[in-house]
Amino acid sequence: MRTKATAVGHPIHPVAIVFPLAFLLLTPLSDLVRLITKDSFWSHAAFYAASSGAVTALVALLPSLVDWIALPSDQRPSGASIAVTSAGVTLALISAVARLASGATEFATATFAMSLAASALVLAGGWLGSERPSRADRDDSRFVHASRPHIA
Repeated sequence: MRTKATAVGHPIHPVAIVFPLAFLLLTPLSDLVRLITKDSFWSHAAFYAASSGAVTALVALLPSLVDWIALPSDQRPSGASIAVTSAGVTLALISAVARLASGATEFATATFAMSLAASALVLAGGWLGSERPSRADRDDSRFVHASRPHIA
């Protein structure tokens, strides 16, 4: 897959999505550790992870949008990918705001459920988004694949 949003010839999107993904996966993990240890540090960690995940996801949106617009329509990730990922990021943002409103010191089942759902949605959206472009790469004759060994 060719990309328009590049830095020094390398695509930005694969690098930009690492941080939101890491933060959004860290949020329910921090909630779980808080539940087990009863240490309020982990509530703060979950709040900062959820906040950072939502903010970095918004930052990663710009190169993603540039790439999506530049791709031919038959290679674009489905609208479902965008909708599912956006729902996950929105849920993470709501979770962060709810944590802020409660002082970010107590464990709350609702925010834990939101962070768990946000993580699942973002992972599902990423998988849906990678399906069509990776299929196009497999069909591109310029690439060598194990199923189609290149014989010079």
